Amino acid sequence: MACEKEEHLVNKNNEQLPQNPKDMVQNKFIFQWDTLIDDSKNDDEFFIGNQYIGVQRWECLATSPHIYVGATFPKSSFATTFDRENIDKKHPIDLTFNFPIPYITCMEDVKGSEYLQKIKEALKSKEFQSYTSPQRPYIIKFAELKSLSNIENCFPYNKEFGNALKKIAQQEFNMKNIKSLCISEVIFKGFTISMDVGTII
Repeated sequence: MACEKEEHLVNKNNEQLPQNPKDMVQNKFIFQWDTLIDDSKNDDEFFIGNQYIGVQRWECLATSPHIYVGATFPKSSFATTFDRENIDKKHPIDLTFNFPIPYITCMEDVKGSEYLQKIKEALKSKEFQSYTSPQRPYIIKFAELKSLSNIENCFPYNKEFGNALKKIAQQEFNMKNIKSLCISEVIFKGFTISMDVGTII
C-alpha cells in the first residue's frame, strides 16, 4: 500500500507521533536445533552427550573432566561436574572392548593415564581389526545462528565449550559480511568398553 501525501499520525490527545516509530518489542533470538537423526532416544543407556567435552590444545581451552571406565566420583559431583575424582587406590578391573572379536585386558592401576594406555593397546590388537566403524551417525542436528554470540546457546549444559568454539571461530575465520550462519553437531557412536571388578576376597 502506498500514498502520495504523507499524513502525520496523532494520538487521542491530538499529539503528533514520531514519523518513524520504533517497535518497542525487541526480537529476541530463540535458539532451536533441527534434528535429522537421534538414535539416543532408542537407547536405555545414560548418554552424557556434549555436557562434559572440551577443546584441548588451544589458546582458549574448555577443559573436559577426566571421565573413563573405572573412575569414581563423589555423589555431589557425579553427573554434574565430574570434577572431584576419587584418587584412592582401587582394585584392579577387567576391561572388555566389544569388538566382533572381544578384546579383554586387565587394568591393574585404575587411573586415567593407565586407561588411555589400555585404549592404545586395544587399537593395536588383532581383535580391533575385526571392528568396522559405523557408517550411520548416532546424532545429526543443525541450527541457524544470528551471530557468533549465539553459539553458547547451543550448549546450555556446557557454556565453557560453547564459549571456546566462539573464540576459535573469531580467531580462525573472517566473519565480516556474513549473510547466514549455521552450526551442526554430528556424533558417531563407536565401540563399547565395559568393566568387571571380578571377585574381591
